[in-house]
Amino acid sequence: MTGSGVSLANEGLVVRDQSMGAGRGLAVGSGLDSANVHADYLITPEMGVARGENLFHSFSQFSIGLGEVATFTGTAGAISRFLIRVTGSKISLVDGAMRSSVNGADMVFLNPNGVIFSPSGFIDIQGSFAVTTADRLEFSDGVFSVTDAGSPWGAGDCCAGAPTAYLFAGADPASAGAPAEIRIETQLFGAGTSFGVPVGEEVSAVGGTITVGAGQVGLTGGAIRFAATGHAAVRVPIDLALDGGWLAPLGNEATIRLGRGSYLHTSSLQDSPSGQGRVVLRGGRLELELASISAGGPNGGGVDMAFSGDVVLNGGPVGPRIIGSRIVDRSSGPLARGIQLEAGNLSLDNATRLEATAGGIRLEVESLSLDNSAQIVATAGDIVVRSPGVVRVANGSSIRTTTALADSEPAVDAGNLHLIVGSLDLLSGGQIASQTGAQPWKGPDPHAAGNIEIEVATALRIDGSRNDGQTIQRSGILSRAESGATGEARGGNIQVVTGSLEMTQSALISARSFTDAPAGNIEIRAASSVRLTGGLQPVGEEVTEISNRGIGGGAGFLRVEAPLIEVLDGAAISATSEGAGSAGDVTIVANRLGISGRSTPEQGVAQASAIFSEAASNSYDPNAGGTLPVPDGSAGMLLLTLRDGLEISEGGVLSVRTRGSGSAGDIVVNVEGGSIEISSGGALSSESAATHARAGAAGSLILFAAEDIRVSGGGELRATAEAVDAGDIRLEAGGELVLNDSLINTRSGSALGGNIYLDAGSLVHLIRSGAETDVGGAGDGGNILLGQGSARVPDPPRFAVLNASRLTATAEKGQGGFIFIAAGQYLESPDSRVDASSGDPAKDGIVELVAPEVELSGNLEVLQSSYLDVSVVLQEHCAARRDREGTSLTLEERPNIGPEPGGYLAASVLPAPVLPAHVLPGSALSAAASPAPGASQRTRRSAPLSLPLQLATFDPTCGR
Repeated sequence: MTGSGVSLANEGLVVRDQSMGAGRGLAVGSGLDSANVHADYLITPEMGVARGENLFHSFSQFSIGLGEVATFTGTAGAISRFLIRVTGSKISLVDGAMRSSVNGADMVFLNPNGVIFSPSGFIDIQGSFAVTTADRLEFSDGVFSVTDAGSPWGAGDCCAGAPTAYLFAGADPASAGAPAEIRIETQLFGAGTSFGVPVGEEVSAVGGTITVGAGQVGLTGGAIRFAATGHAAVRVPIDLALDGGWLAPLGNEATIRLGRGSYLHTSSLQDSPSGQGRVVLRGGRLELELASISAGGPNGGGVDMAFSGDVVLNGGPVGPRIIGSRIVDRSSGPLARGIQLEAGNLSLDNATRLEATAGGIRLEVESLSLDNSAQIVATAGDIVVRSPGVVRVANGSSIRTTTALADSEPAVDAGNLHLIVGSLDLLSGGQIASQTGAQPWKGPDPHAAGNIEIEVATALRIDGSRNDGQTIQRSGILSRAESGATGEARGGNIQVVTGSLEMTQSALISARSFTDAPAGNIEIRAASSVRLTGGLQPVGEEVTEISNRGIGGGAGFLRVEAPLIEVLDGAAISATSEGAGSAGDVTIVANRLGISGRSTPEQGVAQASAIFSEAASNSYDPNAGGTLPVPDGSAGMLLLTLRDGLEISEGGVLSVRTRGSGSAGDIVVNVEGGSIEISSGGALSSESAATHARAGAAGSLILFAAEDIRVSGGGELRATAEAVDAGDIRLEAGGELVLNDSLINTRSGSALGGNIYLDAGSLVHLIRSGAETDVGGAGDGGNILLGQGSARVPDPPRFAVLNASRLTATAEKGQGGFIFIAAGQYLESPDSRVDASSGDPAKDGIVELVAPEVELSGNLEVLQSSYLDVSVVLQEHCAARRDREGTSLTLEERPNIGPEPGGYLAASVLPAPVLPAHVLPGSALSAAASPAPGASQRTRRSAPLSLPLQLATFDPTCGR
């Protein structure tokens, strides 16, 4: 046989052994069967032994030469199956035709040495066919031996019914050499040809190894069952799917191989019984090289595989294209089983594909690798992957569920996708996705994308770096309602539970809808950390992000929970809406959250690290006539609950924004046990950007920290609007609230300014900073309330300090705002400014200071002292000098040394203080700082005049 690798000394020879029937030990001759069809080897019933409806034949050698025919004859109805054994030591080569003329009779061919079907060999029988290298065949009432030529049935009278199992004696792998092989190099059972097995019948191959070279096995309405046993001593049930316990001892030598161009195919019919249209594979290892396996039909089917070791599917170049191996199940209906696989390591490479319809795909493997555009796809069915090891999806590969794409297929949603794995890597375009409407849907009912649920015991890593520099697809986890879907075809939800999550280089977790249906929700929970890093941003690529986007139906909610969450170097977490639907809320729950840095683009503008929610506009033109468009959706809220702290730096941003008629959401930050640090250009922003009358309201910023809030180095908090009221900003710190070279602003272009609330337990300190609620146009200025108190910080701060800083609540034409300051002590540098003025002097606002009056005499102990009066001494001496020659007393500056005991030290005259304009007598601030009418005042004796004044008032001529 050319290319078989097998040398047969007596190729084409069929010889009976001495164990059964008439004419034992003779070569089988030629003849005509009952239909007058010539056979080179005519095997009649008399050459065998009947047990019930079983007809046994025994040969010392069995091979069929090129162009030869071996025919088994018998009486229809009297024979249910042929059982043919080869007791010699030679492999059986079928290079011609193996036939049976008995209608409905199955055939079981047993040769422990191996069986080869060459490219010219084929089967033409009227029932099911099985070939095996088993040593014995088990029945319910006994065992039929293949190797015992003298006593095949032992002492009993058994084996009249159907066989139940194949029995393998096993061998020592170290000394046994290669296992016995069943090799198929031909179109062995080609459905639709003039040979094969009838519709609805089965084909089985059970041997040490199974190889389908360039061969093809195709059935209609039947089942294909292949099992490889290697050197193991095992019992293999006839129905391979019944019991998988025998797989445990198998080694990698128990291999099923499908070579380049080979395939196994079967399909069910509308009236096929349960179990038909299936492919069942068992063994130690499965290898496909540019090969395919397919099953299924309108009444069930499926591909059922279980291997103790690895399963490897590979593709390769076919002309200019890369063609991969395929395992496909197209079963439908209530009996659909899909693709089921239990194995060690599963590897799919070079455009290889696992694909199923309604039955879905279920994988139980030690590890899983998809590389170079490999795919696992379920159309309208679920995908379940369980693996305690590493799952790696890389270089354009994907695991995804999708809806049906043609109106002839059932109208059902896409299946769900559930992964329970040890670790998960999505690299260089690796994706896990669920989608609906990838092409326009023509069916009567809408389709929804399936939900994605991922449980990772250790680490989930998503990296979008390209190995070859070419764009394939973004690495990530995606749920999509594509533009081809109907308006009600919602996107699926994404739920991720992991030990840690790391996303880099354009990585993506996204739930998005391009229709009027809502996008799904995103929930992420990590036991240790979530880290998003943008970094280098190649041309045409987007930033690393977790995003939820909708159009007409809006976006779902987004929740991320982990002890540590970091959004770095241009990465983002966002929820956005681009139409009538509203964006969902973004909820962050962590011990600590850090947002820092910008991306490094090869071209264009760097992207800031951000957590944001945004609602777009329907492009409403207030000057155009016609009907108003559908109202725009609103942006969601940012809700941050943190235990230890929030850090925003190096341009990092928290923001909510509306560009249409929908409102912007609030930003609410609650740090339950730590501080908030905003530095180096970090910012919090709420904005209503629309300029027309239907513009949506701006949101508010509400920040609480159990310890401190510190904003420095150009940090900003803004709640601004162009055409509507600006939002409020509320900062509450249990400890200190410090602004250093920073700004708080609630500007409005033409409406009301927002309010600013500043509360702290111990200190509010502004250093070269500002809190501004200013308004242009006819709008009124907002209010600034420092130390008003809140539920969590009920009392004013002990100290409020303005150092070269400003509090302004001004208006261009409207009413100036109200500034209220309450503190235990209020300190203000001369170059600070507190301003509630208006461009219209008649509409100036109010500044009110409430600082408790401190009566020092009630808290200080007065020292006992006696005051010296220089006049007592000078009167006597000056009078005495008038009668004598004049002398003089000259007063000069003394060195800066302490006085002698009892001496005098001249005091300087203090100038009157110059008060800021807003604290001039009669102003509200001045009034607030003055004692209230009727308040008790304590009076103390004035101190003596300075020495020069005493002298001047005593005697103008004295001392001349």
